[in-house]
Amino acid sequence: MEEVNFERGGNLPVKKTRKRENEFGAKNVEKEKHKQTSKRDRIKEAKAIASENSKSQEVYSAKQLTLHSLVPDMNVMGIVKAAYPTYLSIALPGRLVGKVPITNISKSYSNHLRTFLDNPDLLTKPKTLKEMFTPGQILYTKVMDKCHGEKEEILLSLIPEDINSEPSNGAWGEGNILLCAVEEEEDHGYIMESGVKGFKAFLPKKNVKEAPTIGEVLFCKIKKISQSAVTLSAFKHNEMLKIDTADVPNLKTLLPGCVINFSIVRTLKDGLEGLIFDGSISAYVNEIYLPSKISINDNEIIGKKFKARILYIMPMSNQIFVTLNVDEPGKATQKLEFGELIENAKVIKQTSSGVLLKLNSNDRGFLPRRVIVKNLKNNFDIDSVLIKYSPNSTHVVRVMDFSSFENCYLCTNDGKFLHEKHFGVNDIEIGDLVQGRIEEKVKEGFRLKIGNLRAYLQGNFLNKSSKLSVGNEIRVRVAEVDNEAKFLQVTNLPGFLKDSARILRVKNQIKVGESFAGLVMHENEKSYGILFFNHIKGFLPRTPENESDIVSLGGLKVGAIKHFEIKYVKNERITLSLPKKVDTANLGKIFECKVTAVLPTGLQIFIDNLKVYGKVPINFLSEFSVLAPLIHSKMKENDKFEVVAMGNNIYSRRDVEYYRTNPVTDFKDVNPGDILRCFVKSSDAENIELDCPLKNFNQTIQLNRNAFDDPENVDDVKVDDIVYVSVIAKNESHRNSLYVSPSLIKVWNNDVESSLDIVKSYLNDTKYLLEKFKNSEKSIGKFKIGERIGGKIKNIIANNLVIEVDDEVFAQGPVDNIQSYKIGGSVKDAVIVWIDPVQMIIHVTLKDKHRDDISVDQKADVSLVNEKKHKSTIVYFNNYITVCTMRKAGMPLIYTPSKLHYNDFQATNNRVLGNATSKLIIKKMFDGKLLGGFVQHHKVFQKLERFKTKLKRKIDDNNVSSTSFSTTSENKKPKVILDASESEEENEEERKTETESEDEKPKVSQAFQRFNESFSMRGRKLSKSFKGTLTKTKLKLTSVNKRNLQNKDSILNENLVNLVSYKSIKEGETSDVIKKPTKPMMKKSTIGKKSKPKRLLKRK
Repeated sequence: MEEVNFERGGNLPVKKTRKRENEFGAKNVEKEKHKQTSKRDRIKEAKAIASENSKSQEVYSAKQLTLHSLVPDMNVMGIVKAAYPTYLSIALPGRLVGKVPITNISKSYSNHLRTFLDNPDLLTKPKTLKEMFTPGQILYTKVMDKCHGEKEEILLSLIPEDINSEPSNGAWGEGNILLCAVEEEEDHGYIMESGVKGFKAFLPKKNVKEAPTIGEVLFCKIKKISQSAVTLSAFKHNEMLKIDTADVPNLKTLLPGCVINFSIVRTLKDGLEGLIFDGSISAYVNEIYLPSKISINDNEIIGKKFKARILYIMPMSNQIFVTLNVDEPGKATQKLEFGELIENAKVIKQTSSGVLLKLNSNDRGFLPRRVIVKNLKNNFDIDSVLIKYSPNSTHVVRVMDFSSFENCYLCTNDGKFLHEKHFGVNDIEIGDLVQGRIEEKVKEGFRLKIGNLRAYLQGNFLNKSSKLSVGNEIRVRVAEVDNEAKFLQVTNLPGFLKDSARILRVKNQIKVGESFAGLVMHENEKSYGILFFNHIKGFLPRTPENESDIVSLGGLKVGAIKHFEIKYVKNERITLSLPKKVDTANLGKIFECKVTAVLPTGLQIFIDNLKVYGKVPINFLSEFSVLAPLIHSKMKENDKFEVVAMGNNIYSRRDVEYYRTNPVTDFKDVNPGDILRCFVKSSDAENIELDCPLKNFNQTIQLNRNAFDDPENVDDVKVDDIVYVSVIAKNESHRNSLYVSPSLIKVWNNDVESSLDIVKSYLNDTKYLLEKFKNSEKSIGKFKIGERIGGKIKNIIANNLVIEVDDEVFAQGPVDNIQSYKIGGSVKDAVIVWIDPVQMIIHVTLKDKHRDDISVDQKADVSLVNEKKHKSTIVYFNNYITVCTMRKAGMPLIYTPSKLHYNDFQATNNRVLGNATSKLIIKKMFDGKLLGGFVQHHKVFQKLERFKTKLKRKIDDNNVSSTSFSTTSENKKPKVILDASESEEENEEERKTETESEDEKPKVSQAFQRFNESFSMRGRKLSKSFKGTLTKTKLKLTSVNKRNLQNKDSILNENLVNLVSYKSIKEGETSDVIKKPTKPMMKKSTIGKKSKPKRLLKRK
């Protein structure tokens, strides 16, 4: 191979260069030594070298700080977000958040705190973090550590030694700014903890505006450096930390947060590049940190100078990043609430890290890219995803946080956050009943998740008897809300979960005479300590008056939850008493009232006759739970109407008509068989608690759900609902108490008039609402029943059309031939049969036969009120009312009850045994409308009454009476049960007749056999509402010697009398009482093992 020939002189010489450190951290290559050349050549060569160096260090992007690019030992400017008892929450650039523990404030503060805890009497109490730091305050922090994973956390420090130790003392000069802490106070000033080795820093008192405390951190400027000490001058709180070029001898002493001059030299991909100090150092600003008046697309900004604040310095490259939002970024205030939903957020532009949004005319938002792609599946195309975020496109977002640096709101469009009901602490209030899921077991309780919120169930608010485990869904009530820490304290104590519990939410509710549910925390010889919600406490003195009330309550133990009345308040000390007894002087009396305020929970009223204020709860505005909130929403101040006094400053609008004809009874005048009107006070899975307005009666009535005829449908019972009971017996010996039955056959005597009272009340309330709609120019209020209307078909559901009649007014109703109608078509001559103020919809019928039968003017003739039976057809029904038309041309509509009684909890939509066509009787006229009832509704009760009367007559003829079930021994015959009453005289008679001959028993058995055979044939015609009474109930006999069973009346009704025989029942054994008409019990026993009647007869 031929060698390559080189020129004489060998290899080219290597040019050696010498590196020189620049004070400002940039690296420049010293110019190579050349032979002496002309001045023109030297200038040309210098420009070429400078150009080459510039290209090698060129930056094309000004990216934001991220958790990945943030590294330990990095100095970063921070802004205080919040101060908590044990740490500071610090906002960092790039929408990051760090944490400064209380031990990382300063060494002086930690030492002072430790010494104070050991000797609290010798030293002044150190300032808390809340007292030393305020939200928006600018700080100079050092990154100590960061952790990744589910909970990303950045650990920061303010300790001067951590921040200022890296530059040597020789690097510091006069004019430099550093962060110091007060170490000790002297006569003329303060010895400062600077963290710089060899520095003895002193802050004269004349150089500080406000006297600091030991351990407090301050921004200070070096005024003078001498051999003995370094004299400092302190900046004011959030004073601008402005420095000049001459003040910076070294880059390492450059303090984040300081303000410098910034000259723009060029635009970058997502920001700007500029020069600082003497123009020898480059600095960068991301577009998110630009004021609104500056745009990176504007070429005219090149060369202009602005004030800039240093954010951070990258440790490896020494690149300086700044913000042009200089005017106290900590002053940027949050106007939108956390969790607020923004319906039309408009995209301003896309950035490398997300989407910049315009939330309203003044506020900007930022949607991070990681949030956009969070729920996307793998292998997605980011460009395709970002297409829908083009400029000016609108999106629904929720506000998650506020960034002081960027002066914008951090947002999310994640579906699970957008549709969350309980997103932030502003979405929930103290006293709310909510569902929570147990996530973790913690000290003395559990941590729960309620929507997007953390909640704790522990301490005094935990029901320790409940068996809970991780993963359980439980019902709790919010007891406390921590707006700073963003978590809740909840309770599952049964007393607080009752709907009747009156909750003290805020101190503004504390008024003398008001009563609230409270927890007995502790007791001593002088008083009881009571805990309410929201950290509110009171005490109940052990006075003779209170002690007598406590005895009447059965005692007051620690952990009990009772209602306590505010007696008086002095210096925030709340003295309590037990609630006063019901004021029976005006109980049941009717007064005219004037509304003085519309409250969220009801109405505040003024009774001019009594010169007192009172309250009408929402549920006491109407007998119907669906109408009461609507009536409340339409009430205004100065409205006048009649109310009836219910006691304890509570009044009712709905009960006026009842008490107009039924005055309140005194407890001493109540007798067995009386029917009382009660209200549901509270309910749970097993029992219903009733409140009965009686004079000299302060107790509540407890009812088991199985006491009702149809216990499955009693689940729909709500607080304040009306329930009637029949008195079985009363006890006046110790505490006034009543034994009652809510059975429908006992409280309703097949009186159609009482059923029509429900219809009248419902018509009155709907009329009131429609009048309000009419006065407020609501479109639905201008229509009338019987009117013919038309409109455009918007939808077809089954055999019904949905019609748009007017703007935001819709109608729906059945038609004959649904196939002949199409969506978008039109209809006319639809007949209005009902106007629903709840759903704001008009119910119509388009059937030809109905159109002919229903008159337009709806005028009714009094002559139609008679006992004649009319054929009718149902055209509308709901849970309370059924609207029918008579099958004659041009007749008015007839209104009948869907609910036969207040205790008829199965609100059946069709009582006519599944047939929409039946016979009815018009009973009365009310407000120009005809009211009636279906024959089938009460026919079964008429037959039942006849059987009951006949049965009692047979029982009286045989002189057989019994008050309870009893057991039989081996030598005794089975016992016959005929009645469920509880009189002592009958018990005595039972004991006497126990030894009588059994000769008369076959006579009674034959009477019951005939009754049961007749009843079984006719019982099939009972409607479903009353077939609930023919259920199988289990009784547990706890002792063979017990002759009386509690609550027998709820188990055995007069219309379902059985002959029950027992062979032998042991203690604790379960017996079945079949409440179904059967064959005579002498032939077959329904309890225990099957008996053999034939053998018993042979023995006899």
